[in-house]
Amino acid sequence: MPLSERWRYWPNLTDDQFEYKSDVDPKYNCVAWVLGITNRFIDPDSELTWPVELEKNYSIETYVSYFKKQGFRICSDDKYDDNIIKIALYADEHGDFAHVAIQVNEKIWWSKMGRLDDIQHKTLNSLAATKQCGDYGNVYAYMCKSSSKK
Repeated sequence: MPLSERWRYWPNLTDDQFEYKSDVDPKYNCVAWVLGITNRFIDPDSELTWPVELEKNYSIETYVSYFKKQGFRICSDDKYDDNIIKIALYADEHGDFAHVAIQVNEKIWWSKMGRLDDIQHKTLNSLAATKQCGDYGNVYAYMCKSSSKK
C-alpha cells in the first residue's frame, strides 16, 4: 500500500513512526501473527481456527476470551518486561475487535496490517483512531503471558 493510502487509514502513522518488516502476505492476519502463525487467518468465521466453545462474533470481549484460551491474561499497562509477552487489543467505536499488536521491546510494537504487510511502530497511538478515521479504533486492553525466554 502506498504511503499516501496508509496515511488515509492510519493518519497517526507517520513515516518516522514505523518500519516495514515484511512484504504483503494475505495468508495470515494480526491475530495469527501475535501467536507466531503465518500460514492462516484466525477469526470467528474460520471453522478450522476458531474454538467451537467461543461465540462466532467480532466483539472485543469474544477476542479477549480467545486470547485467554491462548494463555494470556488481562494486564494493567503497556510497560515492557523481558519475561512477558504483551499484546494490545484495539476495539472500534462499536465495541468490535479491530486489531492486535505485540510488544517487541520498550520502544517498538509489531503489527500485521490485515492482509497487508507487517510493520513495527513506535507507539500504539500510531494505529489509533482519529476524528477523521477510525479504522483500528483505540486500545481496549493489554494482555500478557509469561515468555519462554526465561
